[in-house]
Amino acid sequence: MPERDPDLIQRMGGPAVIDRLVDELYAEVLLDDRIADFFSGCSVARLAERQRRFLLALLQGPELPADLDLAAAHAPLVARGLNDSHIDALLELMERALAAIGADTSVSTLLLQRLERFRQVVLGVPSTVCGADTEQRSEQAEEERQS
Repeated sequence: MPERDPDLIQRMGGPAVIDRLVDELYAEVLLDDRIADFFSGCSVARLAERQRRFLLALLQGPELPADLDLAAAHAPLVARGLNDSHIDALLELMERALAAIGADTSVSTLLLQRLERFRQVVLGVPSTVCGADTEQRSEQAEEERQS
């Protein structure tokens, strides 16, 4: 896991930039045919606020607050078919949103890597089963982003 980096939020541009990032992300998500259905009937404002909180915590360091239970929050979506292809789409949209707000490449890469580490948690897969697969996916995703 990455070490705590209290300056990462400032390197990103501060909390206001996180607000812009989340706004840009959800604008993309709601129009994306691959994942938009998962958000129908949801309060986008509430989801965006949770996403902001998650990203701020993620940028502060590897440990998330105990009350951010990603597995429980996403379990209904997994029951509706959320899978790796949807996580791939969301990460692609996050990368686009980062580029759209002009985020520094090194910070964007670090954020995407940290997000990738939560794939198995979101999908409800025990880490002991697919830890190596997740690391390999992270490496593959990074190679694809660089090409």
